[in-house]
Amino acid sequence: MMKLRFSTTLYFSDLPAANLKNDFNWVLYHEITHSLQRNGKGQAPTGVVEGIAEFVTLKSGFIPASFAKPGDGNSWDEGYSVTARFLDYCNGLKDGFVAELNKKMIDGYSNDFFN
Repeated sequence: MMKLRFSTTLYFSDLPAANLKNDFNWVLYHEITHSLQRNGKGQAPTGVVEGIAEFVTLKSGFIPASFAKPGDGNSWDEGYSVTARFLDYCNGLKDGFVAELNKKMIDGYSNDFFN
């Protein structure tokens, strides 16, 4: 059984009421993704793990106003929404790219997947 707990003070205390539903769902999609995704047996960089979770939220449509725009960031693997945008680009080039990456991360992790 999985339990998901998060602090309303941490995530939602400063949000306008209009953003509450969107941002609640964003956090929910992100955290549930972590319970289902692979981490390369601990070898995958945090930026990639968090980027995959944010990719799922991007695809869900529940993203915060602060979410990176395409082309933002300094490096594809800096994590969260910047990496999500990169993964979305890759997924646009090859449908199923992110699912395949997650599947490959069952046994470990290597940047060679991106070659």
